[in-house]
Amino acid sequence: MLWSTVIERDMRKADLRRLLGVHQVQEDRLVGFLHASKMEQLEATLAALGKRLSVSVEVA
Repeated sequence: MLWSTVIERDMRKADLRRLLGVHQVQEDRLVGFLHASKMEQLEATLAALGKRLSVSVEVA
């Protein structure tokens, strides 16, 4: 969802980095599909993009 929002807003990784005020390594970890970012970091990043993280459990 994070990467989809960045693409939706026609942002570059550098734009996201400036918005969050983080270094390139931190930003790379946030959008890296293979890196396990902390939930708090993802929530803060989504909040900066005007999104809210919501998790639900449904019957299979």
